[in-house]
Amino acid sequence: MPSLVRIYLPLLTHKQPEVRVQSCAILLSTYGDRALTHLRRLLDDPDTHVRQQARLALLAVKEATDLPIVMRSFQGMYIECLGRVRAHIGSRELQEDGLVQQGSGRAGWQKVQGTLAYMVHCGARGASREALAQAVWGEAWSASSVARTLTALRQTFECVPGGEEFAASALTIDAEFCRLDPEFYHS
Repeated sequence: MPSLVRIYLPLLTHKQPEVRVQSCAILLSTYGDRALTHLRRLLDDPDTHVRQQARLALLAVKEATDLPIVMRSFQGMYIECLGRVRAHIGSRELQEDGLVQQGSGRAGWQKVQGTLAYMVHCGARGASREALAQAVWGEAWSASSVARTLTALRQTFECVPGGEEFAASALTIDAEFCRLDPEFYHS
């Protein structure tokens, strides 16, 4: 969806008010409030023109709706779990190339994504390591593979600016239990 929101930028910043209002209605009816999160992420885009268009697009949404619009880049974590799992901390998407590996072994990116999705699914109640392992690995799991994957998830969070603080606050991992605190993310 992030690339689709970029398609709306010229329409949301169009000089004719009717075009702005109609494109805003289509964008919000199609994507809901998630569209605002993606527009806010564009406020940190490396391209100056995209940042300017995103700011104007948010102003157009504010003008066309009664939604509360925040005019600063998205802060926090946003996770998409329908379809392919995608996670963003701030305006940066967590990706395999940002995955930190331990010297003792490798955690696969798909297992890290599966672990993240299962932790979101469990919500505030969290999950035991065994339940997590059954959900992500099925019958073929080991305590060391679960530990590597949880460590890789924590290290991946720590790789983004402000990630160390985020990981320490949002992610609880102990010998028997793990939890991603819902106070720290949107999904």
